[in-house]
Amino acid sequence: MSSTPEIDLLIEQTRRTPFTDRIANAYIRDNRRIRFPEYDGTKDPRAYLKAFRLTITRAHLTDEEREAAHCRFFAENLTGSALEWFSSLEGNSIDSFEQLITAFLKQYSVFLETEASEADLWEITQTKGQSLRTYIEKFKAARAKFHVVNHKVAIKALEKGLRHRSMFYKELALNPPRDLR
Repeated sequence: MSSTPEIDLLIEQTRRTPFTDRIANAYIRDNRRIRFPEYDGTKDPRAYLKAFRLTITRAHLTDEEREAAHCRFFAENLTGSALEWFSSLEGNSIDSFEQLITAFLKQYSVFLETEASEADLWEITQTKGQSLRTYIEKFKAARAKFHVVNHKVAIKALEKGLRHRSMFYKELALNPPRDLR
């Protein structure tokens, strides 16, 4: 015991874990050579979860290690406010990876990015004074967010968003492209 109650409380808080004993005390082989992604609580949690699931496949875990390793490696790579959130979970409340990611996704659902659609392309317009290059970059970035692209629809959306008096707009009207490549 230290002489300061605040220090004792701090030590106790850092010792407490949301994991059950089954998860916290399970033996897991050393996997330090695998570099896991980190999550700081400010971005889409799906991206972290996807990257984490891809990375953990390289760990070659045994059946006995799998559940505990998923939980512990996931938590060990939380930083900033995400680590604070994890640390604030009730002690002994997480006994599976499913429970952990359910709580995680509930907490960070506000950062879930909505799925993009071709309709988003129709909302992009070249503003007055905006260079053609900047407009095209903005359009390409929006188009890259979805997997299947109907090129005819995308070309029409690109044309619609252009400033009507631009040379590029006139060129597209005279020589319509077949696709956006």
